[in-house]
Amino acid sequence: VVINSLSGPLLKQSIKLLAYHGHFVEWGKRDVFDRTALSMFDLRSDCSIHVIDLISLSDKQQDICTDMLEEMVQLFIQKKLKPIEPTVIYEPSQVKEAFLRCNSGQAMGKSVVRLTNSSEPLYVNSKPSTGHLSTDNHAMFPLEVCQQGTVLISGGFGGLGLTMSRWMIEKRGVKHVTLMSRRTLIELEQASNPQYDDWLKLKQISKTYDAHVDVVQVDVTNFDQVHDLIERLSQTSHPVRGIIHSAVVAEDRSLGNLTQEHLARVLAAKVHGAWIFHQVIQLTHASIHFFIMFSSIRNHLLELAAASYNAGNQFLDALAHYRMTELNLPALSVSLPAVSGAGMFHRHRDVLTSLQLTQGFELVPTVAVFELIEHFQANQTMCPCPVIFAVSWQTLYQRRHKLPTFHLSKIVEERHAAMNLSNTSSTSSGINSTIDSNLNQKEVIIERTQTAVSRLLGATNVDRILVDRPLVSQGMDSLAALSLYNWLGQETGIFIPLADLLQGFSIETIATVVHKKLNERHETVSITNGGQDMRTDVVDENEIIPSNTSTYTGTENIICLQRTHVSGSPIRFCIAEKSTNNTYGPSFALFISNIDGQQTEEIPVATYVIQISSMIPLATISTYAQDMITQMRRVQPRGPYQLVAMRNKQEEVIAREMIRQLKDHLVINDVQFLLLDD
Repeated sequence: VVINSLSGPLLKQSIKLLAYHGHFVEWGKRDVFDRTALSMFDLRSDCSIHVIDLISLSDKQQDICTDMLEEMVQLFIQKKLKPIEPTVIYEPSQVKEAFLRCNSGQAMGKSVVRLTNSSEPLYVNSKPSTGHLSTDNHAMFPLEVCQQGTVLISGGFGGLGLTMSRWMIEKRGVKHVTLMSRRTLIELEQASNPQYDDWLKLKQISKTYDAHVDVVQVDVTNFDQVHDLIERLSQTSHPVRGIIHSAVVAEDRSLGNLTQEHLARVLAAKVHGAWIFHQVIQLTHASIHFFIMFSSIRNHLLELAAASYNAGNQFLDALAHYRMTELNLPALSVSLPAVSGAGMFHRHRDVLTSLQLTQGFELVPTVAVFELIEHFQANQTMCPCPVIFAVSWQTLYQRRHKLPTFHLSKIVEERHAAMNLSNTSSTSSGINSTIDSNLNQKEVIIERTQTAVSRLLGATNVDRILVDRPLVSQGMDSLAALSLYNWLGQETGIFIPLADLLQGFSIETIATVVHKKLNERHETVSITNGGQDMRTDVVDENEIIPSNTSTYTGTENIICLQRTHVSGSPIRFCIAEKSTNNTYGPSFALFISNIDGQQTEEIPVATYVIQISSMIPLATISTYAQDMITQMRRVQPRGPYQLVAMRNKQEEVIAREMIRQLKDHLVINDVQFLLLDD
């Protein structure tokens, strides 16, 4: 017997637990009144289903309910029945969170609101009377922010502001974003603007997800303008709930060339802007859920040429610490690393190049940075000034005697020791020889990596992680990829680029790469007889070789049927179920002939087959289509695209999902779709 009150997918999973001749008792209401459909296939075990509405039962058969209540009381007295657990207790100020949890349909146990013996007031409206931080709500994007609030971004026309706006709308469901800038919308929409493409993508994403992006010409250093903006938004149905302060003026000068005017110009945006935000929030009693300030890793490197810039960063750290520790107000000052495709380092490539050569800096993907910020937000009470330090530890260790601070040198040496690196060994290439000897067999690498990935992804059983499937399709996000990147470096000394881990690498491919690199290292060590240390390897994407003997291309599901000898000829991608012998015989010859016969232009067309599995679960179609798009774009990086599939088959479902993702996520609208009747 299964007694169920869960809804949605959990209801369907509960039915699968029934034994032969089992009884399923449903006393939830959501799926009943939503007319949720159930598969008859899940009821094949000759089971019975009973839907019980206790309210209707009490109206129509009150005597039965009375008998049940009396029996239940007796069972409680005899202690045969115990209170339902777990019991989650909410304070009066959290009454909305309590009801949201109950309405989620996935809550276990009981939710109880404490109305007596509590020092907190009962909030029944949407606007609390204080802006103090709620220590019980650590999520960065609750309903109050995403649906009922506005995220205000200073320096909103910069690459980071535009990119993070797009991420918040697409990935976190934020509906209202306001971009502040001294520039106008007309300037933003000029094709010569470096952020023009980012702005077009943001407009497309906001339209797709029904979000509102407002652009306001407000100077963050002008108190009256900032005050009027926040006061005006407070009078709307979506007041300011989050602030991201990314305004910056970067202008490096040596100490000897510093002037009062230079300092005032550089400090104005960061320091005055942050302080004005702090004052206005208190004056308007704005209920701010988060206040993120963008500092920089350069603040911790003692660069004399960046003295004025780092003075601003130091102030942001001090302000975040003051708000959090003294006032218990939300604040986070994040020292950003070199962010791929956005931020100060992207605009000043000369600075980035210098830091890469001298300090071993590494680029971090924007999505990884945003997810890290989200993680920091949840722990801001413990660490309001986190630092994202993305570097090559091997490069730093080689320069440990030239690093600017003793503290940094100590961190590098500790990290180096933890990674089992040694620059004095004459029998290894910098990785402990005992580790290498244990990794001589590819099977051992696969087993260790599979165990590590299962731990990172929280799998209940290591066998749930498939070694031949891309890790992204098994739930690995950018944070998990970053952890895997560090683990591989620590265990093997081989650093596989994050981009590869996030674009289709499987455990088997990772093991092949690591095994190949370790063998090359052993061969080099035996030749040089330990004459000099070797640098930790960084994988070249052009050297990757998978488990079979063919060169890895990241297109394991794509085969070429028909090539052309004309440069720049169009490409056709036919979606079909995977053949057992990778051959597509007369049926595909007719397939191609029929398509070519319908084309009006006589231009040679290359034909590729995207092979899909014969049985793809409905829940994984989105992820599967994403993987197919990644492989297709390795063959043809840019549109227009031509997709072909059989009508009313699984191939059509995959093709339509690929087209949707190309349009919604990649803003690629030039896609031709041909359907063939079987």
